[in-house]
Amino acid sequence: MTASQNPIRLPDHNPPPAEASRRLIVWSVEDYLRLIETGALTEHDKTELIDGHILYKMPSNKPHDTAISFLQDFFIERYFKKYTLRSERAIKLSDNSMPEPDYVVALYREDNYRTDWPAAPDVLLLVEVSDSTLAYDRTDKMKRYAAAGIPEYWIINIPDHQVELHLTPDAETVAYADISAHSTGETFTSLFAGEVAVDDVLPPQE
Repeated sequence: MTASQNPIRLPDHNPPPAEASRRLIVWSVEDYLRLIETGALTEHDKTELIDGHILYKMPSNKPHDTAISFLQDFFIERYFKKYTLRSERAIKLSDNSMPEPDYVVALYREDNYRTDWPAAPDVLLLVEVSDSTLAYDRTDKMKRYAAAGIPEYWIINIPDHQVELHLTPDAETVAYADISAHSTGETFTSLFAGEVAVDDVLPPQE
């Protein structure tokens, strides 16, 4: 059963992982891209492919967008044209996962990945900005990124006003061995960026 033989029917909301795992149709990245190419999915659908399931993305809000702007300022000032910097753009995590993280630092390519998407080995640092999705980003997404071998994962924790740093992915335990949380006024040591001041990547509290 291929994607082209079946019209896509998306749920009204994202089901919990246990429910998602019971869906009958599991899509590959190839299937997913075919849906986009044929117009069955468009940019207005705001979806991403996670473990073979096509899910709606959560709509953004002002704190989320502001936090992404802070990240962009930080990374562009330091790493523009040295690495590929992508905000809310797809990466190919596996044959059946094509998420759109809030921010990705990948190996530099002059064509800016025009003919392909950054894959897990290309990604040096990945960031999710978390508000209502905090629990999901700490569990399901964390496990997915660890399993793929993403070397460094940040969570911009908006409710607690912290940066949560995840280092040393372990594919066997599907987790990160080193996890720490850092608040305003503190610094942390990033594997990619070295010493980072929290205040440089986290918007001030309102």
